[in-house]
Amino acid sequence: MLDSKSTGCSIINISSAEGLKPTANFAPYSGAKRAVISLTQTCALDYARHGITVNCVCPGATDTDIYATISPEQRELTQSMIPCGYFAQPEDMAYAALFLASDLGRYITGAIIPVDGGMSAGNYTEVPWNEPDTRY
Repeated sequence: MLDSKSTGCSIINISSAEGLKPTANFAPYSGAKRAVISLTQTCALDYARHGITVNCVCPGATDTDIYATISPEQRELTQSMIPCGYFAQPEDMAYAALFLASDLGRYITGAIIPVDGGMSAGNYTEVPWNEPDTRY
């Protein structure tokens, strides 16, 4: 990109929501995914003046072959931790990348975008209250 003096170029890295909010006993995976996030941010700073945007998509639990091989109990447990209540589809990641690569995202650089149904927003635990929540 630099050699051709192209402008309006996009680099989109794929990390993981695990790089944003690590899980115990996942140190090698979490560390590697956090490194992709740091690389994204550094490259965004380095290449912005050249008209190149660099962003990162961080998938959460996505309905791929990995989740097809786990037990139904583990799948149900994982799904219960997703605030939206369901697994992402692979095309959800593609839509985020497509947006970042399009003119709609031309002024976005250094962004780390979780596509995880809210998992990285915080701890999602249902807390029973003594009084019912009348908002529902």
